[in-house]
Amino acid sequence: MSEVLPPRVLFLHGLSGHPSRFEGVAGRLPARFPSVAPQVAWEEGHSLKELAGRLAAELRADGRTAVLVASGNAAYLALEVARRARPCVRG
Repeated sequence: MSEVLPPRVLFLHGLSGHPSRFEGVAGRLPARFPSVAPQVAWEEGHSLKELAGRLAAELRADGRTAVLVASGNAAYLALEVARRARPCVRG
């Protein structure tokens, strides 16, 4: 029987945000929940759908489920990622 891994917590920042804004809350997570706060390439002119497509593909390739945490307009990004990678998103 294979071991089920706990979900990864994926923090997504909004347009004026930065991944470092999540350091405080990420530091409070139990060690069994790994977290990542990528630099979202808002300023590179990518559309929300392009950004969501990339993140969804990364989630599917990772093989681990994720819980998405978003600030500001990144909530729209999180919803689109969840729609595209539904089996990979736990919350």
